[in-house]
Amino acid sequence: MACPAAHPRLTLTLSLTLTQVSDLAVTAGDALVYDLNLNPVGEGTVTIQVPTNSISDVATNFNDAASNVLTFVFDTTNPTVAVSTPTASYTKHYPIEYVLVFSETMFSVTAADLTLTGGSTTDGDIVEDPANTFTVQITPDDEGVVEVSLLQDAVTDLALNGVEASATLSWTFDTTRPDVVLTLTLTLALTLTQVLTISVTEGQP
Repeated sequence: MACPAAHPRLTLTLSLTLTQVSDLAVTAGDALVYDLNLNPVGEGTVTIQVPTNSISDVATNFNDAASNVLTFVFDTTNPTVAVSTPTASYTKHYPIEYVLVFSETMFSVTAADLTLTGGSTTDGDIVEDPANTFTVQITPDDEGVVEVSLLQDAVTDLALNGVEASATLSWTFDTTRPDVVLTLTLTLALTLTQVLTISVTEGQP
């Protein structure tokens, strides 16, 4: 395609090797720099390259080597997250573990990204292992209910798409030993047995 010359001694005829791209527009910039406005036709990998013999100067000298290849991923899908826990819903043990598994690679998860009541966590308590799986260790504030969730758009993927909201998980933290009180109820049954003894004395003749 023919492009407006950005330099008085250069007539630029630019031919690009494109994949996943439509509606290409080329705008002349300063000196020998041209800006390309690309509109991908859909999500996926986009590659751009200037092929051999596609750019010429006014003396019709063409480039004898292809350019480097630029590659990027066009992504508009919001990531999802599944949450789970190995900790029982009623527990005396801590830290409580909260596991987030994302559908794709995320920048990171920090303590500030979580909505947490009844407990606390720090960035150092959050570990990614394996990839896209983050385990959060929560320390209860006191006995009672601990709840945690990840709000919508709290974290993003590499294309800055915000995550969908997670489900809320809750636990009851209880370290109080139960008291045992024994109550004894006695039922007394009385049985009265009367014994009548009759003495018989034989008379004398």
